[in-house]
Amino acid sequence: MRFSRFGLSDHNDMSSHAQKKHITMVTTIKHKQTLKEYGKEWKDPLGWAPDGAEVSNAWPKAVDMIRKRGWNVMQCHYEDPIDRCVKMMMRSKVVIGYHGAHMWLARWLGVPMIIFSKGGKQRRNITPKAFPWAIHYEYWSDFAIDNIEEQIHLSVARRNEKINELKYYQNNPNLYRLRSERS
Repeated sequence: MRFSRFGLSDHNDMSSHAQKKHITMVTTIKHKQTLKEYGKEWKDPLGWAPDGAEVSNAWPKAVDMIRKRGWNVMQCHYEDPIDRCVKMMMRSKVVIGYHGAHMWLARWLGVPMIIFSKGGKQRRNITPKAFPWAIHYEYWSDFAIDNIEEQIHLSVARRNEKINELKYYQNNPNLYRLRSERS
């Protein structure tokens, strides 16, 4: 768990973000090929969502629903330069997206995250392990869209727990590490 030198790397409590109503959404709307075509549809359940007889990308509907609740949504895509994405994420209260490269940027910045991925039980819990403080959903129907603020606070609390666990690990003796010193 290494954080950047900027962003929330000082492990603050989001008090500077209290008045902000910005959300960065990492979507697959502009992808030329779907993740299903790569055989990695588990990473983005909203990018390939069955819609009756059709199969469509559910991200535009998700963006609209969040905007209707008063949030200023900024979208981030693979074609965007990294510095632009980092600036977007730093201005946001939370990053919502799928298990992809831009969520690793959000992890590096230490921002609160909400991730849609089927990398849970089906993939040996890879998404919760990769993004330990993210709030994880496999389906849009499970997402409590009216409780985004509470989910942000839960993500910050989880991040602070992980930081405390890391400090404990770094500062306390490890018997296996000290084995050569034992008699």
